Amino acid sequence: MRSGCAIVLVCVLTLIAMRTTAADERRPACILIGAYGDRRALAVERGKEPLEPLAYLVLFEGDRLRVEEPGGKLVARCGDRDMVVTRDRSGWVVEWSGAAPRVRDNLLAWAREFLAGSSEEESEVTVTSVAVRSEEEEEWPLEIPLLTNRSAFLIGGRSELSVGWRGGRRPYAVRLYDADRRVVVSHAADILGAHVRLTADRPLSPGTYDVEVVDATGRYARGGLDVVEPSKVPRPPQSFASLETEDPVARTLRAAWMASAAEGIFALEAYQQASELAFTHQPARQLVNALRLGRVPTLPPAEMTQD
Repeated sequence: MRSGCAIVLVCVLTLIAMRTTAADERRPACILIGAYGDRRALAVERGKEPLEPLAYLVLFEGDRLRVEEPGGKLVARCGDRDMVVTRDRSGWVVEWSGAAPRVRDNLLAWAREFLAGSSEEESEVTVTSVAVRSEEEEEWPLEIPLLTNRSAFLIGGRSELSVGWRGGRRPYAVRLYDADRRVVVSHAADILGAHVRLTADRPLSPGTYDVEVVDATGRYARGGLDVVEPSKVPRPPQSFASLETEDPVARTLRAAWMASAAEGIFALEAYQQASELAFTHQPARQLVNALRLGRVPTLPPAEMTQD
């Protein structure tokens, strides 16, 4: 009898060990880059454990993606292709597409923790020059956190400037001044959102500039920025610099690092970089919204950027 019990116990322990080993050996396969619709109808299942579908969640082979509403969808970047999961494809199981580097996983975790505080409901990007809707609440003062909370540096050479604000009452008017020459470089009016892309007649040269936002009631907010040479910009660590240049995930990670560098003085530059991706890449849109509201990530720990 004891011999039989011992055999059963060994079999059970072996089965548990096999399952544990199989789970531990699962490989990172995809990255979640978009979650659209009611979050209660979206789910990522890892075994029996439900995971919140946050931007840049690293998906492992065997993870299951579920969408329970008609208009919802989850988008996963798997290697060089995107997998879109809707209700018609609910229950799709992740397959291995190539092991992700450990440093990349760490950087994604760092960005995911920061972006988790910027929900899609707070940010609305359209195909016009207005990228984010305004919070029309009387108790919110009109302000430009990107320019008022810290010194703001911008790389020179571009003729466009994206800027966002919060508070006030729409419509808005925005002016960009060359503070050194005391002339208006660019302006826009009848803006219905809390973001605009201004276009100057010529590339912005190094110097000091001022931005003024005026709302429908005549209230205004002002902020200054310094346009600098590219040589003044801090270089990202190799872990960021080595990421694939044109990949939107890598570009968003580099923009997040830019916002965190030098105590946030390049958050405005990061805002420019992320705004270029915000129309098509949800995590970049969340980063734009966070920066617009004055939220800046902290530098990732050194151990996260080393193999």
